Amino acid sequence: MVGKLIVGILVGPAVLGWIENNEFIHYTAEIGVILLMFIAGLETDLEQLKQTWRSAFAVAVGGIILPFLGGYAVADAFGLDSNYALFMGPYLAQHRSVFRCRC
Repeated sequence: MVGKLIVGILVGPAVLGWIENNEFIHYTAEIGVILLMFIAGLETDLEQLKQTWRSAFAVAVGGIILPFLGGYAVADAFGLDSNYALFMGPYLAQHRSVFRCRC
């Protein structure tokens, strides 16, 4: 998966410029996301989900609350305005997967 990202950076407008980021690429990516979600739905085992929903729910909620509180705490620690700190919490909660991929 990381290799595909690196290839995209290399052939895209950032480095070699072989492929433009145009409307076709955008809609193709949208279709890819739709297919990915569809396949995830096909592979979901409802019986297993019924057994593990509490822990799955706790992980999902923790994946939102912890980055939110962390973003707020970091912005507040740097002495930033409270409105900015409130903005950083949801921003980090939304983009938490980016930080996971970098580790």
